[in-house]
Amino acid sequence: MIPTGNQAAIRAPGPSLLDGKVQRGFNVHHPTTVFVQRVDLGELAELQTTDAGPGFAAGFIERFDSLDPELVAELEDAAGVPFDRALLGAILAIEGSAARAMGRLDTPEFSKIVRDPLSPREVELVWECQSGTVARAAARAALAGIVDLLPASLLGLRAKPEGRFATLVRNLEKRCRRRQWSPTTAALVLAARKRGIPCEPLAGDYLRVGDGVLQHVVSASATPDLEHVVPTGAFASIPVALILGTRGARSLAGDLDGLLRASGRSIGLATRKVTTISGQPVDPTSFGRGDGARFLLGDPRMEMVISAVTPARVEERGLRLDRATVTAILDSETGDARGIDVGVAATTGFLVVGSDNPVAERLARELGHERLVLLSGPPGDAVTAHLAAGGSAVVRTSTGRADTIELRRANETIAAVPVASLRSKGIGVGERRIRRAMFATALAFGLGLSGGEIVAAAEKRRFLRR
Repeated sequence: MIPTGNQAAIRAPGPSLLDGKVQRGFNVHHPTTVFVQRVDLGELAELQTTDAGPGFAAGFIERFDSLDPELVAELEDAAGVPFDRALLGAILAIEGSAARAMGRLDTPEFSKIVRDPLSPREVELVWECQSGTVARAAARAALAGIVDLLPASLLGLRAKPEGRFATLVRNLEKRCRRRQWSPTTAALVLAARKRGIPCEPLAGDYLRVGDGVLQHVVSASATPDLEHVVPTGAFASIPVALILGTRGARSLAGDLDGLLRASGRSIGLATRKVTTISGQPVDPTSFGRGDGARFLLGDPRMEMVISAVTPARVEERGLRLDRATVTAILDSETGDARGIDVGVAATTGFLVVGSDNPVAERLARELGHERLVLLSGPPGDAVTAHLAAGGSAVVRTSTGRADTIELRRANETIAAVPVASLRSKGIGVGERRIRRAMFATALAFGLGLSGGEIVAAAEKRRFLRR
């Protein structure tokens, strides 16, 4: 938003950091966690680094170690670079130094600048990060380091504060030393990340490798290499069901949770309002700084995890997960596209969507019919063509008094769940309940349950207490 009137008048001429936030897990910018820092460039928005005088580039290169060679070449060129690019380069250099101080072998690789044509003074700097506190500190130090190199006249100031950059860097170095990893810990973490295996440092040199019931807690000093913990080809990640929707997501998550527990699995459920393990609520203070879904993946009892979230929240905060096994898209509100696209990109298996949802046609075109499970909608929908193309679908059929939910793949019927089995204590089954059961059936299939397991669990589910 472009400031007007008094709001514009009180803005400082020099650059300043505005809101900064972590987007965890798969997000609109990148498949892994990033930090998004909004910056008001002030008067620097229209300038290049060459406008800061002939000594700026040399001072900048000397101050910030391990700069990207391409950035160094551009700084030394007669044209220079925009100040937002210089600031992002400085941040990445400090982040890299922080990573090395913590003993980590990997440094940030992804970064980008998001410019707003309607607000040329403000930009968003985005970069891959592992710690939000380190990322914020790196941004503060980088900005202070650049301001310290600029002529006061360029900032519209009579004098500049001195010593701030050195103080910020010193404080960051102290913080990083307190988080220092051993060389063996760093090597195992890097090996796990290269293979896409969840890995989280614990106390001392202990690590959690994998998640849920597939995790291993190992001592880095006593483990020769990752192959001894997770042999090549072995599974280390449990299935995750993602439910994306503005309306009805929590209700569907509860139904799926009940269906999966009725199949004998130990299930974790995370919504914005509640997190449960095997149907029992978890005290939110147990999460620490994390959230429900990430907390559940760290629990050694979990065989499957369900996460329900709105697309708007995914766009704002990230998915909070690095991947999903199967995803259901319940609705497609205006403005939800970016959040839905994150969920789709993070999903390794089936996407489940109603045939009458506007997003269904696009997904079939982009992903192919094999990865799509359609739920039948009004007469004349696209399910018949989808099945003929080799896709899967959940349809509702009626024969006489028998009302059935059928899971089909091409010409094969995998499971047929009587609607009567959804009743509890003789209560009738409403249309919304049936629709949720259709979604739950498709999601259970995507999580790996067989047709027989789904039918048996649906029958047992009505006798299972929440």
